[in-house]
Amino acid sequence: MTKVCPACSAELPDTAAVCEYCGSSITPLALSVQDHKRIREFALELNDRLVHENRLVARITFSLTAVVVLASLLSLIALYHINQLSLLNLILFSLAVIFLVYIISAAIYRRKTNQAFHRSFKEKINPDLNSFVSKERLPHWQFDQIAQQALKPGAPLKRFLLGDEAARERNGGRFI
Repeated sequence: MTKVCPACSAELPDTAAVCEYCGSSITPLALSVQDHKRIREFALELNDRLVHENRLVARITFSLTAVVVLASLLSLIALYHINQLSLLNLILFSLAVIFLVYIISAAIYRRKTNQAFHRSFKEKINPDLNSFVSKERLPHWQFDQIAQQALKPGAPLKRFLLGDEAARERNGGRFI
C-alpha cells in the first residue's frame, strides 16, 4: 500500500514518516484547540497584511490615473479655447480619453496588484510564515489546511496556500 504526501502529492510507501521528495512530515502534528485558534488567528493576520498591501497599490494607481485624466482633459480644454476643437469634438475626445485611461489603468492595476501580492508574500509574509511554522514545529501543509478553513473565499492569502504557486513561492520560484 502507499500513501500520498499532503505537501507535494507524491506517492510514498505506507511506512514513510517523511516525504522523500519534499522532506515534509507525513504525520500531522497533534494540536490542541488553543493551537488551532492561534494558527487561525495568525493566518487571518497574514491575510490582513496582504489586503493592506492591495489597498495601498489601489490608492497609488487611482491617484496616478486621476492625474493622467486631469492632464488629458486640461490639454483638450486648452485646445478648445484656442479654437482648435469644436465643443462636440471636445466632448468626444474627453470621453475617449477617459475610456482609454480607464482601460489602461485597469490593466495596470491588475498587474501591479498581482506583483504587490507576490512581492509582499515573498518579502514579508513568507518569512513570517516560515518562522511561525518552524517555531511551532508544524508542517507547512498542516498550516495551509487550517488557514484554508479560517479564511473566507477569495481571501488573498489563499493564493499561496496548498498548491503549486505556494510551493514555488516558498522555494524561490522553483517547483519542489
